[in-house]
Amino acid sequence: MPALFLARHYAEICLKNEIINISIATGTPFIIGESKNHSLKKLNEKFKKLLDDNDLNILNSNFFEIIDCINELTPKSDEYRYNLNKKGKYNLPVDHVYNNHAPRLINLIVLGQYINSLYVYLSSLQLILNNSDDSILCATFFLNLV
Repeated sequence: MPALFLARHYAEICLKNEIINISIATGTPFIIGESKNHSLKKLNEKFKKLLDDNDLNILNSNFFEIIDCINELTPKSDEYRYNLNKKGKYNLPVDHVYNNHAPRLINLIVLGQYINSLYVYLSSLQLILNNSDDSILCATFFLNLV
């Protein structure tokens, strides 16, 4: 179960990092810590809009679908942090322990592939941002920080 918590946390941190990087690179205003935003849905929408507004959306639509899928499983950000709740029962927000008619399984191999896909997509975006003389970061101090 902590694997899903860590996967979700990775996606959240990556989105926040890319929003900051692209905002700085494009001169788009942003506020760090404007709220305690852990919503993958909101971060995903903000990231996609930032990419679209700056003609940087080279990401496959699967990227945004993967984020949405992870968000559906863990909308509050900490559901899978611990195996057991304070009462000693399994801490599973999805209905799979107490309802034998609707079991759900989370395939950790597929989850790992999804997280790897996020990494690959974001790496390709970073290549556009800073890996050539034509990059949008080339003439900025930010090139050396990324």
